[in-house]
Amino acid sequence: MPELYLTPSSISYLSLLILTSIITTYLVSRAFGREKKFSLGQDGPLLMICISMCLLSLLFFLEYSLPPSERLIAFNLENTVVAILLAALIQFAYHFPIVNPKQKVERR
Repeated sequence: MPELYLTPSSISYLSLLILTSIITTYLVSRAFGREKKFSLGQDGPLLMICISMCLLSLLFFLEYSLPPSERLIAFNLENTVVAILLAALIQFAYHFPIVNPKQKVERR
């Protein structure tokens, strides 16, 4: 395991990772729990946003805490996670508060 450098920025990304993990765990338990109080139309994009924020904060933490020779792996994966996050944000905006049938083409 590589040595981790805990700088102030990496510690702040670690705290962001812990916070987003708690929120994501709550949403996943709400989606797959017994009561299933989860509508895929509106809560699905929100869950995707939280999952991608969790992954993005993990990659930021790894980028700032790994040695310089090993940062490139986390740095290259950040663009993909940001693209997924932006797509989920757009879908959330079109589905909130209700789905408008006139925007069906725009959502796709």
